[in-house]
Amino acid sequence: AAVPRAWALLDSIWQLALQRIEDFEPRELGILVMAMVKSDHEDGHLFAALSHRALELLHSGAHFNTMDICQLLVGLAHFRYRDELVLKGLASRIEASIEDYDSKA
Repeated sequence: AAVPRAWALLDSIWQLALQRIEDFEPRELGILVMAMVKSDHEDGHLFAALSHRALELLHSGAHFNTMDICQLLVGLAHFRYRDELVLKGLASRIEASIEDYDSKA
């Protein structure tokens, strides 16, 4: 009986997140996608909105730290999504951070 209630609670959380997705910044997107991964409870509508929001933020020049990028990539891989535009945007951010990497810092 506890499992169906837990799934119902996750569905409620996903619906609330979907309603507020435009308020999410890179850090919140990363946290949300990791919650989805850890629960292994995916919602296609939410993940599509999450990908769209990530793309908006990537295009706006918002700051994605390495953890944010990795969490989003984990989510894409875990649920086997191939959003090419998001993948390219995240890859370009990774390439930029590699170029800026200083092993002595």
